[in-house]
Amino acid sequence: TTNNQQPTTNNQQPTTNDQHRAPTQHTAGQVLHCKFTNATCAPLAVNATTVGPVDSERISDVITFVLDAVVPIANAALAGGLPLPSFEGVEATNTSITTRDNVCTVCSNVHYGG
Repeated sequence: TTNNQQPTTNNQQPTTNDQHRAPTQHTAGQVLHCKFTNATCAPLAVNATTVGPVDSERISDVITFVLDAVVPIANAALAGGLPLPSFEGVEATNTSITTRDNVCTVCSNVHYGG
């Protein structure tokens, strides 16, 4: 299965799979707000079976049905955002998150307190 997770800032909705967003500031650090917009099951194929015929298309349909049910639950759990890790004496600024082709890249300037 593949899950396309699209990061967003407060109240912004992603528009494509090629996104560039910045997390919001939070009193404890930066918080990533995200929303799943697509979760699908890749086509399945049976390589071998010892139990007889297996309908891989039907299994794909069941997995897609389950994913459709799980996505709203996951989005509800993520509604408050995910705090990005912070460390005493280290501050991340200008953080950006880019998703493209099922890859999520996080970039940031890091300042060390002296």
